[in-house]
Amino acid sequence: MDEPTTLTELLTPDDMTRAFWPSGLSAALMQPEDSLRYLQDSIALARLVNEVPETVRNNFERLRKTYLYGLVEYDLFTVADDDARLILEGALRVRFMTYYDRQIPVTKQAEETRLTVASFDDVREAAKGKYQLVTRDGPCPLPLGMASLLRWARRERLLVGQRSAINDKTAVELRHHVAHPSGYHLLAPVDAARTLCRIAEYINKLWGADTPGGRTFPAPVVRLPRVAAISADGRRFVTFPSVRSIREGDPSVADGTFAVFLASPLEELYGIGGPTLHFSHRPGFQCTSLPCDLLWGPGPLATLMPLLDHYEDVALSDRVQHLDRLFVVRVDGETVDLPRSPADFAAAEEVEGEWHVIRADYPNDALWHVRQHRDLAESDLHDGRCPECPVTELGRFHDRVSTADSLE
Repeated sequence: MDEPTTLTELLTPDDMTRAFWPSGLSAALMQPEDSLRYLQDSIALARLVNEVPETVRNNFERLRKTYLYGLVEYDLFTVADDDARLILEGALRVRFMTYYDRQIPVTKQAEETRLTVASFDDVREAAKGKYQLVTRDGPCPLPLGMASLLRWARRERLLVGQRSAINDKTAVELRHHVAHPSGYHLLAPVDAARTLCRIAEYINKLWGADTPGGRTFPAPVVRLPRVAAISADGRRFVTFPSVRSIREGDPSVADGTFAVFLASPLEELYGIGGPTLHFSHRPGFQCTSLPCDLLWGPGPLATLMPLLDHYEDVALSDRVQHLDRLFVVRVDGETVDLPRSPADFAAAEEVEGEWHVIRADYPNDALWHVRQHRDLAESDLHDGRCPECPVTELGRFHDRVSTADSLE
């Protein structure tokens, strides 16, 4: 690769970068100003909140600037991606110290004390001195590397989510690859942008901030009253854009079955099974991807119409977290029930069977795990985590009392 010999050459936009459009690669090149705006938009979510210490934010801002300079040097996208892995490890170190206000609870030879640390080097020295971290579960080695720091953050609930936990292992592997490279690699701007956005979500979450619109640690979902209807013949399904819009009517479902749900606008409210359509919500079970409650119905439109004023009330809307939910899945012989929430379990009439208590982000994750791995020995689970599914199995019980106790 030829090095630039003049300032003009150094500042000339890279044609490889300009070939990336929002719609994908193209033989036509974007104008430099448009390419810069595209790059800025691609890392719009890669911002750290003010709660993150200034030192970490300064490192991350330098990372963003490196990414944007990829406009004039394509290799800088790879540099930004690589540096992001190391910045996450640095953020974990800072969070470990600030979590304890730099007074780390440690023990040595059964004597507990507080270790005052000015930098992470002090934590390393304490580990050499055989100090152990005091946790609610008892003493454990001080977390020094990225893998152990991520496990610590999960244990302290600074990081949540079962699917995101799968990313932890990959993050550690990629960090090692960056720190100990064995060859040349080159990444595209879309790859680097995805990394920066994900690392920003990790760091913000360490300091208690969700990411609206994020993919790894999204903000709680908004739920609002939504009306859906199935035609009398079961072949047409309508989700109304608002409760108010029902007053305008839809002749195709006027004689059908209606229901009002408290659900996210992102949630599909119908299911396909058999010759006709049905509501995806099923009383007593968790069948929708996001939390969903039945507010009224199912019933005819004539019965619903006098109640519309009530369901138009914005006060009925709420925000709910959908990560790390608890599900209970009953297995009775060859039958595997659909997942239940703790409230569904408390109201269930079934008594017989084996009850699996699963922590998962989505009910289908819990259901799939039990269907595929119900015979997996609990000793094959690492701290309850399935090696193949994004779930944590908290226990298997043959009586309702023990199951209920595990949910408290």
